[in-house]
Amino acid sequence: MMFVNGFFNTKISLFNELEADFLKDGLEFCKEVSFELDSDEVTMFLKDIYLALVSDELDNLKLKDDFEVLVSKASGVIRLPEHVFLNFLIQYAKKSEFGIRELVFRIDFIIKGLKARKVVSAQPSVLNLNNDMFFEHPINTFKKIKDLEKSVTFLNLYDGVNIQNDGTILNIGEDSVTLQTTINQILAMKQEGNAYILKNDYFLKHIKADISDFNLSSKTITLTNFKRVEKMSASLRKHQRVHPNKFTRVTLKGENSELLGNLYDISKGGLSVLSQEDVKFHPHENITATFELCVSEDNCVKITLDLTLIVQISQNGFMRYCMQNRNQITPELDKFIDKRVQDTLDELNELQSSYR
Repeated sequence: MMFVNGFFNTKISLFNELEADFLKDGLEFCKEVSFELDSDEVTMFLKDIYLALVSDELDNLKLKDDFEVLVSKASGVIRLPEHVFLNFLIQYAKKSEFGIRELVFRIDFIIKGLKARKVVSAQPSVLNLNNDMFFEHPINTFKKIKDLEKSVTFLNLYDGVNIQNDGTILNIGEDSVTLQTTINQILAMKQEGNAYILKNDYFLKHIKADISDFNLSSKTITLTNFKRVEKMSASLRKHQRVHPNKFTRVTLKGENSELLGNLYDISKGGLSVLSQEDVKFHPHENITATFELCVSEDNCVKITLDLTLIVQISQNGFMRYCMQNRNQITPELDKFIDKRVQDTLDELNELQSSYR
C-alpha cells in the first residue's frame, strides 16, 4: 500500500488496528438508518473511504457515485461520512496525538468530494453575449465592500439545513479574498465543497467560490475562482429542510396513479420522495402522501399529507418527486422537523468541538 506521505507511513499498524472498528461503526450506523441496505455494499463503500483516508488510492468520482447510490436508497446515509470519520478521529486521538491536523485535512478533502453540490449557473444572454460584460469583476466588488466596512452573507447547507452567517473581509489578493466568519459556517462550506455568498446591494447575483485555504483557529477562509449564480434554491426556502432520521417508506397517491418511494427530505412547507418508479403525474397534480415518522424511539405516528406536485426530476437513476403542502401540518410533524433541525445543528456543533 502506497501511503500519502511519511506521516501516514509511520502509522500503518495503528490504521490497521482501527479499521475493524471503523467498518463496524459504519455498518451499525447504516442499520439504524435502514434495515434494507445491503451490508456488503455498505462494507465495500466503507473500505473504499477508509483506503482513501490512509492511502493515495483515491478515486473521487467512484466514491461520489457509490455514495450517491447509497443515499438514494436511504437518505440518512448522507450523515455517514461525518459520523464514521468523527468517531475515527476520537479513537485515533486516544492512541496518538501526532498527525491529527493531517487527518483532518485529508477527511475534509474526502467529504468535499463526496458532497459537492450542483448549482444552476447564470444563463447566457439572449444576445449570446458573455454576462461578464455587464458586471464588474468580483474582486473589485469585494474591494468596495471592504472600503465601506460592510460584510457579506454566506449561505451553505449542512445535511440539508441552512447555515447562514456574515463574513468580514480581511484581505484581498489579485484573485483571492480572505474572510472571517464562524467555525460552523466554514464546516458547512467544507461539507459542500464551496462557499456561497448571497446577493446584496453590491453583488447583483449570488456568488459561488472555491475554497483555497482555511484556518479554524482564526475562523478565516480564503476563497478564489468566483462565479455568478443565477439561482440558489437554498436562498428561496421559507422553511428549514431536513433528512429523516431513519429509512422511511412513503406511498404517493395521485388522481390516477400510485407509487412507493423513500422519503428524501421534508420541511414544514413540503417534502420530496425518491422512487425507482417513473410515474408521470400531471403538473401541479394533487397527491396524497402516507408514511410513518418516529418523533422518538417509542412514539411513531402515521402521517398523511395533502400535497401539490411542484416538479419531478431524474436523480442518480431514480425519480425525485418534489411536492408542496396544501394544508397545515400536524403537531407531530411540526415537532419532528424542529427536532431534526436541532439534532443536525447539535451534530454540527459537536463536529466543531472536535476541530478545536
